Amino acid sequence: MADHADTQGPRDHGSQSDHVVFFFDDSQELLHEVTRYVNAGLNYDGNALVIATTEHIHSLRAALPQLRLERAEADGRLLALDAEQILAQFMVNGCPDPALFDLSVGSRVRGHLNETGALSVYCELVALLCDEGNLTGALQLEELWNDLQLSTAFSLFCAQPLGDVRAHSGDAFTQICGRHTRVQTSRSPDPETDMAREFPPL
Repeated sequence: MADHADTQGPRDHGSQSDHVVFFFDDSQELLHEVTRYVNAGLNYDGNALVIATTEHIHSLRAALPQLRLERAEADGRLLALDAEQILAQFMVNGCPDPALFDLSVGSRVRGHLNETGALSVYCELVALLCDEGNLTGALQLEELWNDLQLSTAFSLFCAQPLGDVRAHSGDAFTQICGRHTRVQTSRSPDPETDMAREFPPL
């Protein structure tokens, strides 16, 4: 486990096994980092898959360079999906069903890979579950994402409000971080605690 803080947000273009979580303070901060991540993911004819709320999808479209957006959508390299609709397709009794997850999410990830295999995924599914207070379902979903990365090469960038971080303490927060290869934030949620670290995946 690294002891240094990284406060610069998600890497512009991570490796195809990265699973990054970014803890943010406000929506503008999030928009800046997601725009940078998706824009970098579209470089060199790469593909980007966005699973977010409708509001965030509209904001992202407005923030991306217009020419880059038009070309990516025309080429089918940028795909945006409503996170609430996708979540409803695989949640059963408060838990993500593995088979349904693969059908609704895994198939789209595999189908959106291009010939080079370069795919950047931004996702807010876990954030929605945490917002509902469903930490168990959120942790199970993180494991399904990690399992998918074992068989399919793509980078994954998640985001959660710092308010959600404060709602979890001790072992629960450690479990959230431990299911990512990298944990980043613009600032620490606790002035006495350096939260931005790298964690080995579970």
